[in-house]
Amino acid sequence: MEGGLYQVISRGNNRRKVFRTAADYRRFNEIMLVQKSKLPFYLYAYCLMPNHIHLLIERREDSVSKIMQRILTTYSRITTGSIRRSGMYSGTVQGDIVPDRSVSGKTGEIHSPESSKGENGQEGGGV
Repeated sequence: MEGGLYQVISRGNNRRKVFRTAADYRRFNEIMLVQKSKLPFYLYAYCLMPNHIHLLIERREDSVSKIMQRILTTYSRITTGSIRRSGMYSGTVQGDIVPDRSVSGKTGEIHSPESSKGENGQEGGGV
């Protein structure tokens, strides 16, 4: 649904780490910025953890599936060097529409201490 606000979660395959170094986190952030210019969407909040990501996005023209496919595939290709080895993420991306469009409530959830526990986890922000 265009204009829909979605909380999206994607985990590493078998809960393996997706981000191993600070450079991995920076690379993912850069990819999100590039994809925002290609597939316009609003990114209100995000939290990057070693083995998963949380995003709060509002889609505009393209589907959430297409947005996430572009971000995750690009990151996977760059990180693994090959589409054949792109089993970096578990096969599903969980995306729930936020019924009351409460950006501030969901932003708080994404940045809460509970969601940001983890070694070397990078707290997110809005882009």
